[in-house]
Amino acid sequence: MSIIKSFFGFNNQKRDFVLDYFKVQIEKQGMKIDSIDETELIYISKGDINLKVSLDNIRVVYEREYDKSVITGFVKSILNYSLEMPEQWSDVKERIFVSLFTSEYDYQDFINFEFSQKVNKIYTYRENDLFFG
Repeated sequence: MSIIKSFFGFNNQKRDFVLDYFKVQIEKQGMKIDSIDETELIYISKGDINLKVSLDNIRVVYEREYDKSVITGFVKSILNYSLEMPEQWSDVKERIFVSLFTSEYDYQDFINFEFSQKVNKIYTYRENDLFFG
């Protein structure tokens, strides 16, 4: 059964704690989840910005550490997200990293290159211990 059905209460199986806690933390900040698609991407509006977020990596870390701060930290990164672009390459070049993601992901406008048949590399930006694609 999909996460969409679970989110809207149609699943009698084990609840998704990470999604439930994420939803509570987002709502505490005055935002809400607009929708969740069939690929489990979560859509959130933040002012004029429409965000698509995935909890996949958050779930992995939470399952390993059972520390809710990984979820609250992710919510904090969403709250701090903006579209402000640095003016100089020298201001950001030390914060650009290559990350590996499954090639099944729809990268849309993200800069990415095929690394292997199953993996793509994508460039991410790190600021204050938070990563942005």
